[in-house]
Amino acid sequence: MKSVAAADPSLTPAQVESRAIAKSQLRPETCDAMIDGTFADGWDVNEVYRNTTAPVLILQGAPTTFGFQPDTDVQRMAEHYATSTAVKFYGLGHGLDYGIPGAPFDTPKGFLDSQH
Repeated sequence: MKSVAAADPSLTPAQVESRAIAKSQLRPETCDAMIDGTFADGWDVNEVYRNTTAPVLILQGAPTTFGFQPDTDVQRMAEHYATSTAVKFYGLGHGLDYGIPGAPFDTPKGFLDSQH
């Protein structure tokens, strides 16, 4: 596995540290279940979508920076939820907040504020 800094030399020191910590905490069995698709065994994701009535904010990181949700999954979620807003953050991955102020915090805050 490449080092975090080698994977993306544009990262700030705070981003490198945050991503290194996150990668060090990954459990191999969890990653295997994500890769082979068994992480969802035992529950019907479409039923979850149908039964969700609250507005949903879908935050998506970029797959090139460890984002786990492909565009097709986000589109499917957005179509199934009664009320949803999807936002993609380019240059950010699974840990949207790692070392980057601004949009990763402002977007959920604005979404929550708009629900009142």
